[in-house]
Amino acid sequence: MIKIILLSGFLGSGKTTLLNHLIKTMEKTAIIINEYGKESVDDKLVHGDFDVQEISNGSIFCTCRSDQFLNVLLRAKAFDVETILVENSGLADPTGMGSIMDMLEKVSPNTFEYEGSICVLDALNYHKVKSTLPVVKNQVIGSSLIVINKIDLVGDVYLTELTDELVSEGHQVVQTQYGQVDDVIMSRERTLSNGLITKTIGISKLHLDASEYSLEQVEKWLEKIGPLTLRIKGFINDSGHFLVQSVLGDYRVEAWPNSENAFLEIIYKSNDQVKSKILETWKNLL
Repeated sequence: MIKIILLSGFLGSGKTTLLNHLIKTMEKTAIIINEYGKESVDDKLVHGDFDVQEISNGSIFCTCRSDQFLNVLLRAKAFDVETILVENSGLADPTGMGSIMDMLEKVSPNTFEYEGSICVLDALNYHKVKSTLPVVKNQVIGSSLIVINKIDLVGDVYLTELTDELVSEGHQVVQTQYGQVDDVIMSRERTLSNGLITKTIGISKLHLDASEYSLEQVEKWLEKIGPLTLRIKGFINDSGHFLVQSVLGDYRVEAWPNSENAFLEIIYKSNDQVKSKILETWKNLL
């Protein structure tokens, strides 16, 4: 049977970094990357010779994308694949995985087996996003293993308290930095809940063409606009190629080997004033 492993976790927690570590020791593996934004970034960040399929512009558990997700999973039967790693959108509610597995069993019996969900938590921002976004709670509840990432950014006392909190809720927990997990033991005992989520409530997205902007302009803009957003990802081409990422206003820029397009995907809590400010300040950069 083809094993399915889900990688969940809020935006910027380090899912793709963890994915890159996992695939170093895996063979006969296919990868599905789900992005909430219009244009995918994470598929360009996966290293290695793997079959990477992307599903963008919505959650794979929404009715608008679940059919596409099922079709991609079913196509894996035609290849010599033993494991499918699914990195879902940071805004996806993984409780819909139960329904997905039910559908797979109906159309292709005894073919797929759900191994569980690895939930990646950003140690620095976990409590901040948990208090404002219910989907984060469901990502934790639906997990088989929790990876507390970025432990180098918090103190020992807080890290111990966070770990104890999660363990007391019945979770299996490991700690890491830079997504480095060598031995992941998946639990098969968790009961998956059913029901597809029709939409992510209170979240909006914008796609910005950045082809005419310099890196200096974008960095100044990020300092002003970043704190108003949940997540920003994309590429800037300015005397070189650069990967731009921001989580709750904490942004970083790093040189990148190549990028065909210059763009930014913006995810923010739905608010007309925030949207207007994002678009107005972006336009005024030119």
